[in-house]
Amino acid sequence: MFGEGNNQQLFIVGDSVISTLVSGFLNEQILSKYRIYEFTKGGCPLLYGECGFFESSENFNTLSNIKNSIVILGGRYQKYFDKTSDIELNEKKLLKTISLFLDNNNEVYFLTPIPEPSLNERMYYLVNNDYPVFDYDEWKASIVTTNNVLKNISLDNFTIINSEVIFCSDKNCNFRDNETYFFLDHVHLTYFGARNFADSVVNILGLKN
Repeated sequence: MFGEGNNQQLFIVGDSVISTLVSGFLNEQILSKYRIYEFTKGGCPLLYGECGFFESSENFNTLSNIKNSIVILGGRYQKYFDKTSDIELNEKKLLKTISLFLDNNNEVYFLTPIPEPSLNERMYYLVNNDYPVFDYDEWKASIVTTNNVLKNISLDNFTIINSEVIFCSDKNCNFRDNETYFFLDHVHLTYFGARNFADSVVNILGLKN
């Protein structure tokens, strides 16, 4: 748990990608108002029936007790909606996962899949003295089913945050700037990437107000 806020609770839930995002929220202004809780597990975006998340499990019991809070939910959900998955079944599982929070008067903000460089850009540059070309269309194709599933969800107190616009514009994605890298490897954020991403989410949610 981070922060000393007395009235507001913020839960960040997801896989290891979302875990690397948490550091971006740990600034004094947010921590003075909110208590921030992290519930993440490597390789496991939260989905009912997966990774030990089922009724009577410890994780289920813990998360089902979250009430009157803000929940940020995200991760590499595309793994559950690729060609090898039971998409229809996983769509039902996702709806049940989201409803678990909504039933307890929480506000749920769902992060669409975060654009990712697919390889370690820093190491690539050290070896090749150049940066790789990011294939935007290939990445977009990998998440199209996930985004279509999310578009079908229309629930009160459920908001989708488009992660793409934070790093990408007009099919161009920036995973670094002139001073630092935003990604530690092919999918996980550095502190600077997390701060950049979190600042955008904070503005959308109005957490500093």
